[in-house]
Amino acid sequence: MDFFSALSLDAPNAHLLAKGEFDVCAAIALYDRLDEAIDRGCVCYTVDVSAVSFVDAGGLGMLVRLSNAVAPFGGTVTVTAASPRFRQIAALVGLGNAFGLDLLPTDCGRDTSRRRLTLIPVHPTRTVVSNGANPGHRFSDRRFVR
Repeated sequence: MDFFSALSLDAPNAHLLAKGEFDVCAAIALYDRLDEAIDRGCVCYTVDVSAVSFVDAGGLGMLVRLSNAVAPFGGTVTVTAASPRFRQIAALVGLGNAFGLDLLPTDCGRDTSRRRLTLIPVHPTRTVVSNGANPGHRFSDRRFVR
């Protein structure tokens, strides 16, 4: 199955809908669109991954990088809905709590629709370096150095 995404912008809010295979190729394709959204002032994101059938480190990493990019501006990334496969992979790599997902087989009547993505702390001895022309919030060209 291919990947489909829709990004709705209403600054400072944005909504990302992802369907299909959310892999590294899909993440690369989204980086420029998300950079442009941040440039337009969108820093509060809701993400619907309820129709994601496959996710890899590239897809998960893109969400973490987006969260890290908007956090300095008071922004957030909120996963509003997640497919069972997305929940399973997030739990497998230890990001279940970071994404605020209820990883039990059922929601047990709890409302999990407004959980927030928490940032994964950067190692204190590392600094963020940007290669882009607009440093400070672009996340598609960042790398960590010791």
